[in-house]
Order: sequence, then C-alpha cells, then structure tokens
Amino acid sequence: MRLHYRTGQKFHFAVVFTIVSTSFFLYAYSTGITGVTLKNGDGCTCHNPTPSANVNVTISGPTQLTPNQTSDYTVTVSGGTLTAAGTNIAASVGNLSAGTGLQKIGDELTHTSPKAPSSGVVTFTFSYTAPAETQLVTLFANGNSVNLNGGNDGDQWNFAQNFSLEVTNDVPVELTSFTSLVIDNNVVLNWSTASEENNSGFQIERKNSNEDWNNVGFITGKGTTTETSKYSFSDNGLSNGIYNYRLKQIDFDGSSKYYNLSSEVDISLPIAFELSQNYPNPFNPSTVINWQITNDGFVTLKVYDITGKEVTQLVNKEMKAGRHSVEFNAVNLSSGTYLYELSSGAQKVTKKLLLMK
Repeated sequence: MRLHYRTGQKFHFAVVFTIVSTSFFLYAYSTGITGVTLKNGDGCTCHNPTPSANVNVTISGPTQLTPNQTSDYTVTVSGGTLTAAGTNIAASVGNLSAGTGLQKIGDELTHTSPKAPSSGVVTFTFSYTAPAETQLVTLFANGNSVNLNGGNDGDQWNFAQNFSLEVTNDVPVELTSFTSLVIDNNVVLNWSTASEENNSGFQIERKNSNEDWNNVGFITGKGTTTETSKYSFSDNGLSNGIYNYRLKQIDFDGSSKYYNLSSEVDISLPIAFELSQNYPNPFNPSTVINWQITNDGFVTLKVYDITGKEVTQLVNKEMKAGRHSVEFNAVNLSSGTYLYELSSGAQKVTKKLLLMK
C-alpha cells in the first residue's frame, strides 16, 4: 500500500518529529549518559566540543585490592560554572556498583540527574569489585560542569586522570582514607589503613606551584597488623598558597609506594567572618572552636550559660586576619547547653554547644 502526503502534512510531521527527537536527547543527557570516558569515548561533546582545564575531575580510593574485594571510590567535580555536575564512570575490568545519585547502564555508571555542589565540589561515591584474577585495572571518569540554563552554552567538562589500581594477593599496606583539614595556616593530614605488612612508616611530602616535592615529616608505621590503624600529621605555619600532599609508604626493605591526596589544599585569607560549630559536639570535657576573620582587629570569644551569664573568656586580644582555633576545657562546668560568642569590630555571631558528663 502506498501512502500519500500533501506538502502541509509533511511539514507538520517534520516539526513534530524534531520536537520529539530534541526532547529525547535533552532528557537522556539530563538523566545520565555513558560511553564518553577515555575508555571508549570522546567526552561530553554534547555540552562542549572540547574538554576544559577549568574543570577538575578526580578519582580517589584504594590503589590496591585483593581478588574479588569490594571497596568504595569517589569521583569529584569542581570548577567551571558548576550550578550542577554529572559524570560517567567506567572500568577496564571488574564490576561497578552505583552509589547515591548514580545509576548503572550496561557496565558503566552515570548520574541520575545533575547534582548540586557542596562547598564548591560535587562528589559521586560508588563501589568497585575487583576481578577474580590478579592484574592491573584502570578506572575512567569524566565530569561535566553545567549552568542548567536550558542549553549547552557555558557548560564545560573534562576527563579525570585515569586511575590505576592493582589487584594482587600481596597488599602490604591497604590505605582506606587520606584527608586534609585546614586550621589557621596549618594543615592537618589524617589517614587510616585496614591492614599493614612490613610497614616501616610514612614519609609526608608537600609541593606547591613554586617548588618540587619536599619531605616535611615522617610517621612510624605499625609493622605488620590486620587491625585498622589511624595516623595524623600537622604541617604548621604555612604561607598562603595552594599545596599538594602525598604519602610515601616505605617498607622495612626500602621498597615504597606513593599515595596522593585527592584534592589540593588552599590556604588563603578568608572571604567571610565565620564561627564554626565546635567539634566534637556534644563533648566531655574538651572541644575545639574554629573561626575566621577577614580583617586584623580586636577579637573576643566568650562562653555563656543558657541564662546569658558569662562563664569564661577564651580570647581577648588583637588578632591577624585568617583562620584561628582554641580548645575549650569545661572540666569545671556542669552538663548542659552553653552559648559561645565571637565578636570583632561590628561583627558578632553566636552558636550553641552541649557539654555532656
């Protein structure tokens, strides 16, 4: 049977088809897309023809697993317009499992919808299960930083550096976390291991844009243990700038392996007057209070009981602009809710803390 259309009918059909097709592709991209990592694709060209160095995408997690072992990994996206971000994650071999905000399509992961940032970063967490055979594995990812303006103008994307991990029956040190915390002009590094074998210790190394890697400290390891071990190192008195850190894990026989901190550490003058929530909270008997001030000036930090009566004064002096902290020891106070107030010039902020004995 032959179908005949008049010209007007053809026109209407084409318009309807175009609208439906366009809607389909916008919907597909907003709810995830696969096949665009360095494993098998050319990137998020639907957002922009080329990758952008303004967007930073990283993969972090353990660099060694035993056969069939499952561990958590993260992909972080920062930079660009970053009203929201999406991702595509792939592995050369093994099995990926979706975390919150992700879905599995085929053997790859992608976002369920563009995810809003927290503190300028979008984080996607997923699980990876190693294959049954020992081998080298590569994890791939890209991330798009979008402005959600209804089109792709202004959107940017980039590939993550390929993440290599080794599937082996011999895991001398299994690092499970490596994080940083900035307090004043000090950087506190925390890391933990699930097990250790012949671990002499960790050499801490630091670099910035003006220098190569420098050894800034050493923390002795636990030798051989199957227990979880936690470590901490404070790098104090740093100048304003951007820093990178890595651990050089050294065995007793001198062999070594590097573990890189997944993100840069930014030490710069704060842009807002801010009083942080004390930590820990609730506490007994001590807690730490952090704050930041944007200008040099006279600062007071006082603690009041719930009736408004002052119980102690923690700070009462001239201070430089920057990040600061103080330990509050409440050994002589009764359990209950207290208020702590930071004041500098015309600026003032108050928060609650809870002492539980």
